[in-house]
Amino acid sequence: ALGRFPRSRYPEFTNCSRPKYAGENYKCARKLFDLGNQMLAPFYAFAEDRSWKAKWGEPLRDRPETTYPQRELLGIFWMTYFNAAYVEFFGKDRFSSLPGVEYNASGGATIMLADRPQNVPDGLRDWVAATLGKQSFVELDTKYLLPKRQGRHVLTFEQLRAFDAARENQG
Repeated sequence: ALGRFPRSRYPEFTNCSRPKYAGENYKCARKLFDLGNQMLAPFYAFAEDRSWKAKWGEPLRDRPETTYPQRELLGIFWMTYFNAAYVEFFGKDRFSSLPGVEYNASGGATIMLADRPQNVPDGLRDWVAATLGKQSFVELDTKYLLPKRQGRHVLTFEQLRAFDAARENQG
């Protein structure tokens, strides 16, 4: 599928149509992740292999309500992107202490924990979440009787819109 990109418009995907070795698939995944974040401008995005479903699927079904991004974010994954509003919310100093962080031109940050999902060390995802603020993420080891309060540990959609509007007014 990646080989169908017009080479003149997306030359960085030229080698993605027929990878020579498995590692190229992960390099292509990173390129697609970055392109998607650039084009769609999400406030939060992640990429992971299928093994995350085994860890997350059952515990999420046991929660009293569906995870809602104005109350908590799903977690830290192999690749996790936060826009500039979230970099400011958590604090750039916290991001600077994390491994595999790259900032983009808009001030967002991508955390890539390893060269491929299978190589992420045990406990690293939890450590990154704790460094940024564990309360902002789904905590699988706890069953909440009451849901987290909207906007307490994460940004609300209104706050995200206000951040974007303030940046547009500055620029």
